[in-house]
Amino acid sequence: EGYVEFITMANIEPTIGAGGTGAPAAGATNPLFTATKHVSGTPPCTAAAFTPLQANPATNAAAIDVGLQLPTAALTGNYVIINTKNTTAWSGAATAFLARTAAGVNATGNLIFWPQLGTTVEAGFRAGTLAAPGLIGQVTADPLLLQGAPAGAAATTLTPLWLDLPDLSTPIANAPTATDQAREISALLAGSRARNEFVTNDGLAAETDWVFSMPTRRFATVFNYGQGVMVQNIGNNQYFNSTATTTVAANGAALAGTNNTSLSATSNDTLGRRICVSGLAQLGINTVFDREETTPTVAAGSVVVSPADPAAPAGTVTLCGETALMSFNNDVALPSALLGSISRVNHPVAYQDGWASFGTPAASAPTVAAHIAPAPAAAVNGLPYIGSAMIRLVNGTVNYGISYPVRKAQ
Repeated sequence: EGYVEFITMANIEPTIGAGGTGAPAAGATNPLFTATKHVSGTPPCTAAAFTPLQANPATNAAAIDVGLQLPTAALTGNYVIINTKNTTAWSGAATAFLARTAAGVNATGNLIFWPQLGTTVEAGFRAGTLAAPGLIGQVTADPLLLQGAPAGAAATTLTPLWLDLPDLSTPIANAPTATDQAREISALLAGSRARNEFVTNDGLAAETDWVFSMPTRRFATVFNYGQGVMVQNIGNNQYFNSTATTTVAANGAALAGTNNTSLSATSNDTLGRRICVSGLAQLGINTVFDREETTPTVAAGSVVVSPADPAAPAGTVTLCGETALMSFNNDVALPSALLGSISRVNHPVAYQDGWASFGTPAASAPTVAAHIAPAPAAAVNGLPYIGSAMIRLVNGTVNYGISYPVRKAQ
């Protein structure tokens, strides 16, 4: 249970590009392209063409020499989730980010290839301090990797490996630093309220799961479970801001602000080991409606969410882990539509079918970078997330799967 990311690190063209060192010459046949291009349905996979990819190209010219060129748009993707036990399927399109210039024109990206090996990145990338992590801060906003930037790392640090790069924060276009890009992507995903539908009608054996992923949270706050401390990227504290007393600061001198007290790490029998954004909102009066526009008259605080976050007020929504699963009217001891178990919580609501919403405020209203095109709405005080509702219905011996993207309020 989780999510996957695909990142274009470079293009592989049929011929060697201009801008290399001159050996091989520009326009010559690209051995890497030949090794990866299918011939009668099978790529040759010539080992000699892949060997140079096990070293870090020091410059763009060196990368061009081994067959790589600046990346261009674009990747598209779809997903299908299949419940084989109940013969149900849901599908949708992957969320995509496209690099554009300040004028909104599709941009040629930066060449962001690194060897995908489990070896330590070069010492030059690791040089720096926690307040100013140096080169590593130009290519990732992950606070664990920033914290591990200095040589002579302390026990709480994590040494960056080549396979850690690139990630979603690695500047692919015109963001000056990785932290800037992480904030920009968060701004594009931000929403202050989530809305969607649910169907739990017993006559249809209906089940509903809402799925939420937060792919940019790891660039703000993470938890070092080995040392039992939160680690915060201080330059990226507008959407997620840890205020735990055991928080270690990276990319800054000290923690700024104490306005997100609901972000915390858990390690207990109820929710396991994960970061939770809890106490977001309550499902109750004027947030849950049936199909006839009726809303509950009982305060949401009387509803107990299962499993309950010990630190969260009763009836509030909790999103735990980088991917969270919410069920409606379906005890977590019973299977859900998606058969989720790791991060699933159940929300009992007063109606079998209808729609619901809950607030998703951020730590503070963010500042939107001027060079994002198209620019997100200014100062969206919301969490960055991707969400969908997955509904399963049964009609006799036939199963149906319906999926709806979450509706966000800006």
